[in-house]
Amino acid sequence: MSLLDELGPPARFALAYAPKAVRQATAALLALDVRLGQIVARANEPILAQMRLAWWRDRLKEEPEARPKGDGVLEAIGEHWTGREGALIAFVDGWEELLAEGTLDVASIEAFGESHAAAFEGLSNGTLSGADKINVRERAKLYAWGKLHARTSDSAERERIAGVALPLAARGGRLPRSQRPLAILSGLAAYSLRHEGEGLMASRGGILTAWRIALSGR
Repeated sequence: MSLLDELGPPARFALAYAPKAVRQATAALLALDVRLGQIVARANEPILAQMRLAWWRDRLKEEPEARPKGDGVLEAIGEHWTGREGALIAFVDGWEELLAEGTLDVASIEAFGESHAAAFEGLSNGTLSGADKINVRERAKLYAWGKLHARTSDSAERERIAGVALPLAARGGRLPRSQRPLAILSGLAAYSLRHEGEGLMASRGGILTAWRIALSGR
């Protein structure tokens, strides 16, 4: 299975607009996002999900040559994320926040957003500064929260997520060209949040939003 096969339609669409220099690193990040999300979504027993997340955390702490062979996502991380694994470990930690007992509180929701901010900042490999860094981190949080809002059915959780996310959805800010996929995904997240949490690219309006951002960057 290729990395592209791991991704859903919104991520595949967004990845098509990644510059060649960062496309494979972006694909690895988005594919890891899918894997971690699947672990959490299928968590009938939180302890088993925590063990599976711990497996990823442990692999990311290893040297690339020490990791198991045959997993496309893990191999892509070894090829394109060496030296930046700390950002991906933070990503794993953020997904683990969703395994807390009871409904998600604001602290867990914010931690989930921060984990995405760390991961997408890591994608830029230390090249961000000033407004670009702030914008990337904010849009990564917005993507995280829009995605979380769309997959959550609990009304109290949805209200908390929207309360944190909607102020960011109202802000503008152009991202660097290398982060065009994030611009698309965060734009879809903002659209979803404004339309009662519909799935990303689940409507004509969402699709048009994706095309607009893909072509204009905002």
